Amino acid sequence: MKKIPFNFGWERTMQERLPWLEPDDIVKVDLPDDCAIDLHRDPNAVSKASVGFVPDAVATYIKSFDMPEDWKGRTVLLNLDGAYMNTRVTFNGDNIAMHPYGYTPLVVDLTSRIRSGVKNELSIRTSANQPSSRWYSGTGIYRSAELWIGEPCYLDPRDLFVTTPVAGTDRGEVLVSAGITNTLHEDREAVLSVRLEREGKICGEGSVKAKLKACSKTNCQLSIGIDSPALWDDITPNLYKATISVEAEGQEPDVNTVNVGIRRIEVSAGNGFRVNGRKTKLYGGCIHHDNAMIGARAMPKAEERKLRLLKEAGYNAVRTAHNPPSEAFLDACDRLGLFVIDEFFDCWRTGKNRNDYNLWFEDWWQRDTEYTIRRDRNHPSIYCWSFGNEIPETNGYSDCEYWTKLQADYIRTLDSTRLVTCGGMFMPKCITVDGSMAGPPQKPDLYVSDEEHFRLFKSIIDNLDIVSINYQFQNYERFHELFPDKPLQGTETQGSKSWGNWMAVKGNEHVIGDFIWTCIDNLGEAGAGRCFYNEDEMKHGLTAYWPWLSCFQGDLALDGEWLPRAYYRNVIWGNDKGVHLFVNHPEHAGQTQYGTGWHWYDVRPSWTYDESYTGKPIDVEAYADCDEVEFFVNGESCAKVRPEEMRAKASVTYQPGEIKAVAYRGGKVVAEDTLITTGPAAQVVLKPETAVLCADGMDLCYVSVTLADREGRRVYDQDVELTAVVSGQGTLLGFGSNNPCTEEDYGTGRRRTWNGRAMIVLRAGTEPGEIELTVSGGGFKAQQLSISVK
Repeated sequence: MKKIPFNFGWERTMQERLPWLEPDDIVKVDLPDDCAIDLHRDPNAVSKASVGFVPDAVATYIKSFDMPEDWKGRTVLLNLDGAYMNTRVTFNGDNIAMHPYGYTPLVVDLTSRIRSGVKNELSIRTSANQPSSRWYSGTGIYRSAELWIGEPCYLDPRDLFVTTPVAGTDRGEVLVSAGITNTLHEDREAVLSVRLEREGKICGEGSVKAKLKACSKTNCQLSIGIDSPALWDDITPNLYKATISVEAEGQEPDVNTVNVGIRRIEVSAGNGFRVNGRKTKLYGGCIHHDNAMIGARAMPKAEERKLRLLKEAGYNAVRTAHNPPSEAFLDACDRLGLFVIDEFFDCWRTGKNRNDYNLWFEDWWQRDTEYTIRRDRNHPSIYCWSFGNEIPETNGYSDCEYWTKLQADYIRTLDSTRLVTCGGMFMPKCITVDGSMAGPPQKPDLYVSDEEHFRLFKSIIDNLDIVSINYQFQNYERFHELFPDKPLQGTETQGSKSWGNWMAVKGNEHVIGDFIWTCIDNLGEAGAGRCFYNEDEMKHGLTAYWPWLSCFQGDLALDGEWLPRAYYRNVIWGNDKGVHLFVNHPEHAGQTQYGTGWHWYDVRPSWTYDESYTGKPIDVEAYADCDEVEFFVNGESCAKVRPEEMRAKASVTYQPGEIKAVAYRGGKVVAEDTLITTGPAAQVVLKPETAVLCADGMDLCYVSVTLADREGRRVYDQDVELTAVVSGQGTLLGFGSNNPCTEEDYGTGRRRTWNGRAMIVLRAGTEPGEIELTVSGGGFKAQQLSISVK
């Protein structure tokens, strides 16, 4: 089918041209200004602030158009990859579709309702009822929107299933299963053809004849063999382009293309996780769907960027928490080589807040599961389907056995080639080591005995190919004793317990991997990763009061910058043989640091502090896989310590100049890291991640904004407010910092740096030219930058 993209995206003016709009067409949106790109937080409603909320809002998108002449007799489908939420589609005055869940795709058939010779009107209305997610949801149409145009005999992309039953170094086999729809009132002879290409060369092709029955769907299969295939995995994510066409008398070929990764994934308790026969562990992280300073927009460049940064940070797997991602996200995982747990729901019939999916689950779970799997099942990156996260029913409530088996069985009818799990389960307390547990409360003994609780747990996991446990690495060995044939994965683990988590994964064959909560900071669940010095702070609960806006739990910050625990994780993963030095502010010298468990230590890579701290104690730490770390201040040795869990800590005396950490192994120097006292901030440095954008209205350029001294070194302690002005062939899509606790909005064009840094996101227009960016403020010389749009 031919796909015609269009953007029903938010703009601050709440109007945006669509590539296929006529001059007078507009998008009508009834929302507060900036709703989609800012977090409107009510200081008097701290419970709302904890999820990073947007207010209840209704958006209506209207498109009027004439039917092109060449659409006559063809199939026209509307595809919305994501619209949040309670989406209602009206076409020419008729209500034709309603879709409550904001995270699953919706495809609507417009064919029978399109009129020739008169204006057609398409109206899409979303109504976001809050709170409806336990994180920042965004609102409106936040993912791609397309029209699919098919021939009278066509192949719906959802009816295309490509698998690789043979994936060896000598021989590969690509099996194409296709459901071809014949809209005509008479049978048709057709030919299904498949061509596989890689790097511009044809690697295999074939065809098969099919008799298409009138007004029905006909299933057919075609197998293509490939000698010495280039296999897909996390190290070499080789992709083939498959062109699948349906040829029938009286029509043009109906063509679909899909990327194919030839790979074989096997999981067992005895051999762990194997891809194409190679054993590996999953270095995984959980990830929410927002893109920080551009809100919930799933712009393809933004989706790929965050995944590329995670791959560079050592990750080879991600878990979509706790909803299906955008198709652009999965496309990027295919290209980059990231294994994916594709997760569907955060709740079933038992809700977690008043407007969440529990209101719809019983009537919609099967449809939403089908919508997701039929869209996603051709992505080689997906190894596992997950139909829940920390589901209360899986602790023994509300017909848990029935609902678990029902969903697991249904998933396998849609895709029998992948593994099935239910994410974020918890072992019953009665069978854990010394009764240890973490997470949601277990089923009270008042209602169920220990024996019955254990039986229910076993009954549930009997339906799963992989068991997913949250926050219980201490019980991995105990699990294996009880269930020796079941592979296990840690689907959420705490940052502050990274060492114990990873040692439990590394030391147990049946544990295939670990998914840290979280791998990149996200909006909502505000303050859940905060570190503090007053033990009473936890009386407020896991999340924090306004104006906290981000979770602050990620290895990577909101803008993708590596935070200290990202360096630590690479050390304990064995990816980094260096040493990394960090410092706690001297005002907290000797103080005990507290946190939520999901926090990291309050340190940063800076050796620049007020002169009043000179000669006073300061706490330092270094991460390294070594025998000893020695700390030097201005060339003088101040401490030599053995790392515990690859983390060396010491108290030294602050003196401006230089601090150095030297790592020793076997008595020899193997690595060192140095921090230098900077001068005062003297300039603003702009650094774009790309110099040329595509004039498609969707391409993005991320520009880092750094306060630097005269030597160009980053200055951490002299933050200022800056203003960004954009002109030319592009717009300012977002301007933010990594500050997790601020009253600032992303859409104002103003932002105060945090730790000497901020980030600007520029969006390309649809005409060639230049984007001119000017950043000023703080008493510094204004800086300008030009980005080409072609």
